[in-house]
Amino acid sequence: MTPMRIVLFVLCIVFWSAPVWAQSNLCAPYTTPVRLKFETRLVQPTYNTDISIQDVRQLYTVRGQRISRAHTNAIGLTYAEVSLGLSASTRSIPRQRSGYCVYLEEVQADFGFDRVDVYVGREYRRGTCEYRTILDHENEHVAINNSVVRGYGPRLRQSLERELRRLEPLFTTTVRTGARQIVENLRQRIQPMMDAFQREQRRRNAAIDTNANYGALQELCLDWALYR
Repeated sequence: MTPMRIVLFVLCIVFWSAPVWAQSNLCAPYTTPVRLKFETRLVQPTYNTDISIQDVRQLYTVRGQRISRAHTNAIGLTYAEVSLGLSASTRSIPRQRSGYCVYLEEVQADFGFDRVDVYVGREYRRGTCEYRTILDHENEHVAINNSVVRGYGPRLRQSLERELRRLEPLFTTTVRTGARQIVENLRQRIQPMMDAFQREQRRRNAAIDTNANYGALQELCLDWALYR
């Protein structure tokens, strides 16, 4: 079973300042496309067999996940953090009205895993049927997570490319504020795609975290009680 914490953060090259507003009549439109550098990040899982079954269940609750009836009996856990990072470089043109037209020149985006941790309760010894069954199940979650990230990487890239083509310059009283606002607007525009990613991640993981599937896994080994 696997909780998935989606961490969406924006890394900008600017800081807080005065409000920003758009003045399309003061700023000429883009004449060259904004460059986009996009990276999809996959990481190797870290495997942990040092904590007890009770600690596995506690870890699930501490990390802010809602416990379903199936999860109250967790004996293994896959924990993954996925994030989207955005940063940008900009250029600005001074205007007569004591302000600046701010343009994006390049956007750097990286999407994928910050960490993947797999836990198997230490009561199930390495090499036993029970241990292998738990580990195989958790590795199914790892494979699902990797598959969804790989699938959504190109979609996120396409979404960013589409929004960058629609981008308009911003007129602002300070260059730093304008750059930050452009990146924030871009983040908001691609949020629906991140929401779709999270729904797909949850749906596909939930499909193997069912009481029926757990029952089938129980049938694979004979001595579950010996290691509890």
